[in-house]
Amino acid sequence: MMFVEAGRLEWVEVSEPSLTDPAAVVVKPLAVARCDLDLPMAAAGLFPGPFAVGHETVAEVVAVGAAVTRVRCGEKVLVPFQISCGSCPRCVRHHYAACSYYRAPLGASFGFGSSGGDHGGALCDLLLVPAADHLLLTAPDAMANEGLATLSDNVTDAYRAVGPALAARPGADVLIVAATPGSISLYAAALALTLGAGTVRYLDVDADRVETAVALGADATHHEGPWPRRLERAEITVDATGQPDGLATVIRSTEPYGLCTSVAVYFDPNGEFIACLHCSANRVVAAYRVVLVRVIAAYSATSTATWWPGPAKVLGLRV
Repeated sequence: MMFVEAGRLEWVEVSEPSLTDPAAVVVKPLAVARCDLDLPMAAAGLFPGPFAVGHETVAEVVAVGAAVTRVRCGEKVLVPFQISCGSCPRCVRHHYAACSYYRAPLGASFGFGSSGGDHGGALCDLLLVPAADHLLLTAPDAMANEGLATLSDNVTDAYRAVGPALAARPGADVLIVAATPGSISLYAAALALTLGAGTVRYLDVDADRVETAVALGADATHHEGPWPRRLERAEITVDATGQPDGLATVIRSTEPYGLCTSVAVYFDPNGEFIACLHCSANRVVAAYRVVLVRVIAAYSATSTATWWPGPAKVLGLRV
């Protein structure tokens, strides 16, 4: 699947990837999830096209390079959307998002064309994955492919917003405020509940997501009208509004010495996509290869998988 221009995506026949890199593998995507960024990317043309899209996937390994020792053919793997070598000085320090070898304007990644280093996209029959022994993670057996596909980006982003904070502050109250289309806010609510938050309050302009948040066990409220100056404060807050006034509300609603994390995408007055590009250029983004390991551990620790929010129509999954 190729992004051609704003509002236009097409299926295109291309040559199969060539396994010339001995450290690489070829995988067959089994399911691809839609990232919260994919809709504005496809509609507004955030990055120059044409390029192959899709960066959240679970896949089967179908061919391995001569130097690959840990990954085997037939294995089901999670493919982190960020690409890193695993051996440069930054990767040795687990700063994978700042890999010195794989570099690009947005940070090396699948699904963003030249902005991500031209590594292809997951909405395809076959995908070449470099540094496979370092990059790929064995997929948990108990979860469906359409759920596994979300782990490499959106779920990991949600965990980044609440997981480390709750580990440092067990039982803390969590406030999540959402407005932008997408699923990360729901994943954050589900993870906060699973990881032992005190209360999880969820405020959203989208009635369907509010209904899902209630089903998950959150204290959820449908918001209409302008954002208030402040909500009841919480130690841990998550901004998913994508609106400056909403972000200001969330910041003011954070307890003194609390932690506020934004998982939203922001644009300047000209419609320029700025927040993630700025963070990536300055290597402020999370090293998802590190956080993904913790996400898998969180999933494996709960046999009921209570943090998997479903249903697909609300979360925006596409298989």
